[in-house]
Amino acid sequence: MNNDVIELAREIENLQVKAAMELSNSWIIERLLLANAAALCLLEKGDKEQAMAWMEGLFDWAEEDLLSEAESNSDDLDGWVNKRMESEVSTIKALEIIRSETPAVEKIKNSLEELAKKLAEYENMKPVAIYNIADGEVYKSIHDIGDNKSILLAPLYRHPNK
Repeated sequence: MNNDVIELAREIENLQVKAAMELSNSWIIERLLLANAAALCLLEKGDKEQAMAWMEGLFDWAEEDLLSEAESNSDDLDGWVNKRMESEVSTIKALEIIRSETPAVEKIKNSLEELAKKLAEYENMKPVAIYNIADGEVYKSIHDIGDNKSILLAPLYRHPNK
């Protein structure tokens, strides 16, 4: 199999894994927001114990002990959060990273974009002549063909740059 095809397949697989991770992450964010909303609702009702249970429940599935880390940085929680977020990646930066990791996909995407631009040059053009594929005859208009309906015709267009 061609190495370009193998590389493209590998890049597509990596993109699919990243897309799956992002879909999973969106549900994690949903869970965080729902738990936060539930906790705030309970706090407004004065039920601090239940609110704490909701918030602490978020750590049940965390892979690191963030609560202990927060407690040890309780003198400067803003600084701790800012430090943890230093490597935050924006959508634009994420696209740059993904595009740099998938040159074969980028090459195909760029080729398709160029093709689309070229095809757009021909959009809404009127044929300048009609070509009879069967005998090679060229007609200036469809009316010049006459009654011969059995011929195979192809419209001819002027190149958009001429």
